[in-house]
Amino acid sequence: MKKSILFIGIILLWAGSLFAISTAALYSKGVNFYLQRDFKQAAFMWQSVLEQEPNNKKAQEYMEKAYDKYNSMQVYFYKGLKYYKENDCTNAIENFQQALIINPNYEKAHHYLFLTYQNCHDTEKEMNKASTALSNADYQSAVVLYKSLVQLNPDDEDLKFKLKKAENLLNEQDRVRAIQMHLDAAKEFSQKEKYNFSIPEWNKVLALEATNKIALDGLRKDQSAKKNLDKNKKIENLLSAGIDEYTQEHYLKAREEFKNVLFLDDNNKTALQYMEKIKALLKAQENQRLALNEAEKHLNTGITFYNKEKYYDALDEFKVALSFEPNNQKTKDYIEKTKKKIEELEKAEQDRKEQQIQKLLEEAIVNYQLKQYKEAKELFLKILELDSENEVAQQYLKLINDTMRFLENSVVTHDSPYYYIYLKLMDAGKKAFNTKNYTLATEYFQQIIELFPLNKDANDYLLRAMYYTDKTKFDVILKKHINSGKTYLKKGQIQAAKAEFLIVKKLIPDYEGIDTLIKSCVYKPKVDVALIKKQYNLGVLHYSKKEWQKAIDAWTQVIKMDKSPNSNPFYGKSVISIRKAKRHLGQPTVSETVTPKTGANAQLIRKHHYMGIAFYTDGKYEKAINEWQQVLKLDPNNIQAMQNIKKAKKRLKYSK
Repeated sequence: MKKSILFIGIILLWAGSLFAISTAALYSKGVNFYLQRDFKQAAFMWQSVLEQEPNNKKAQEYMEKAYDKYNSMQVYFYKGLKYYKENDCTNAIENFQQALIINPNYEKAHHYLFLTYQNCHDTEKEMNKASTALSNADYQSAVVLYKSLVQLNPDDEDLKFKLKKAENLLNEQDRVRAIQMHLDAAKEFSQKEKYNFSIPEWNKVLALEATNKIALDGLRKDQSAKKNLDKNKKIENLLSAGIDEYTQEHYLKAREEFKNVLFLDDNNKTALQYMEKIKALLKAQENQRLALNEAEKHLNTGITFYNKEKYYDALDEFKVALSFEPNNQKTKDYIEKTKKKIEELEKAEQDRKEQQIQKLLEEAIVNYQLKQYKEAKELFLKILELDSENEVAQQYLKLINDTMRFLENSVVTHDSPYYYIYLKLMDAGKKAFNTKNYTLATEYFQQIIELFPLNKDANDYLLRAMYYTDKTKFDVILKKHINSGKTYLKKGQIQAAKAEFLIVKKLIPDYEGIDTLIKSCVYKPKVDVALIKKQYNLGVLHYSKKEWQKAIDAWTQVIKMDKSPNSNPFYGKSVISIRKAKRHLGQPTVSETVTPKTGANAQLIRKHHYMGIAFYTDGKYEKAINEWQQVLKLDPNNIQAMQNIKKAKKRLKYSK
C-alpha cells in the first residue's frame, strides 16, 4: 500500500513537467516503454497524456495496466526479499520468479533468485515447472525458469535448447502483442489527424508483419491525408508571404504569391479577396482621383471614430487617408489631435496602474511583516504582472520563497506530498519508541527524514531513539545539527539555523554553548538601526516641506545602508515613500518608462499592427499574437495591442 501511494505521488509530480511535449509523442513513448517492460516509465508517459487529455480511454487503460504490472512486480520482489531474509527458500524462489515473469530484465530479482538457488533448490522440481509452463504456452514463466536452471547448470545443452525454444515462442508472443499495441497507437493518432505519429506506428506494424492489411490500408490513407495537409500548409505559407508583401505595399509581389495559391486552390477565398484588393489598389495608384476619394473616405471614417472617442481606430484611418493624400492639412491636424487624446488615455491608464502597484506594494509589505507569506506572495506576483521589472517585488519574493521552502520542509500538512505515508510512519515510530523498540523506531523516523529532511518531530524522536541504541552516533548527530546550524547562520538562513540549535537544546538542555548559538539567530543589521531611523526621519522632514528630491535622496540612502528587508526595518517604508515622492516630482517609475516613439518606430508599429489584424482575420491567432507583441516591444503601453493579444489568446484557447 505504501509503495502504491509513493508511486502515484511520483508520477503526479513528474507528469507536470511534460506538458511541453505533445500527447502523441508521450503516448508513443509509453507504448515503446511498455513493450520494453519498463512499466514505471510507461505509466509515467500515459499519466502525462491524461494530464492533457483526461478523457483518453486508451491512455487510461494502458496506464492502469502498466501501473498494475509495476506494482505487482514490486510486491513480488519485496515479498521474495522478505522470505529470503527468513531463509524460506520455497516462497522466496516463487516470488522472485513471479517478479521476473512480469519483467525478465529486473536485475535485482535475478540477483536474489540466484543467491536463493545457491542456498537451496530442487532442480527436478524446477525442471518440471518449466516443462509444464512451456506445455501450457506460459512462455514468460518458462523462460524465467529455464534461465535460472541454465545459470545453475551452464553446461547442460538440453536445458539451453529448451531455453532457446521458450525464448523463440515468447518472442513470437511479444511480436503479436507489439503489433496490437502499435495498431492501437496508429488508430488513435489517425483519428486525431496526427499523421506524423500515426505513419511511423503503421510502419512499425509492417516491420513486424509486412502483409498486415489493416496497417497497409491505414498507412495508405494517412499518407494521402498527410499529403493534403502538406498542401494546405504550403497554401498557408504562400498566403502569409502574400499578406506580408501586401502589408508592405509591394502589391505586384503580393499578387504573384496569391496567384501561386490559386494554382493550388483556385477557389481560395482569402487569395481571391486579396487579388481583388490588389487590383483595386493598383487601379487607385493609376488614378489620382480614386486616391483622393479613398483619402476622403478614410478621413471621414476616422472623424466618425474620433467623435465616438475610438481614438486608436481613428488614428489608423487618418494614417491610411494620409497615405493616399500626403499633403492634406486637415488629416495632419486630426492626427495630431488624436495622438494627444491617445497620450491622455495612456497617461490615465499608467496613473491607474501605478496607483494599483502602490496599493498592492503597501499591502504586500504589511503581510510580509505579519509573516502572512502566502498572502504577501500573491500580492507581489500581482505587482510583477503589472510591472515585471519591479525590483522590490522580486527581492521580497525571493525572501518569501526561501522562507516558505523552509516551512514546507519542516511542517507536514494535508497539502504536503506523501502526507498519509508520513502519518503511518510517525504512528508506527511512536509506537515502537513507546514500547522501547528503539532500533525499529529509528528505522521509521529515518524513512520520514528521507521524505522531509527538516521535519522537527522526526528528528527529535530519531535522536532520542539513538540515545538508547548508539550513544556514539547520538553525539555525532548532535554535532552534525550544530554544524548545520552554523552553516545556515553563515548563509543568513536564520530560521533554519535556529531550528537546528533548538533540536539540540531540547535533547541536551545544558549542551555547551547552545544558548549562545540560539541567541545569535537574529537578523543583524549591517548598520546601526538608530542611524537608519535617523536617515529615514530626515526623508520624512524633507517630504513634509515638499522637498521631493531631497526626500527621495534620503530614503534611497536608507535602502543603500542595508538592502535586506529582514534586517532593515525601514526598507519597505522607504520603498513606498520614494514612489510617492516621485509621483509628486513628476518622475516616472520603472514601469512608466517607455521606448520613444520615433518616426521609424511608428512605421514599424503600424506594420506589425496590420499584420496582426490580417493573421487574426485568417484565424492564425499565434502569429497575430507574435505581431502585437512586436508592437509592445516598440510601444510597451500600447493599449490596443494589449487588448488585441487578450482577444487572440481567448480565441486560441477555444480553438484547441
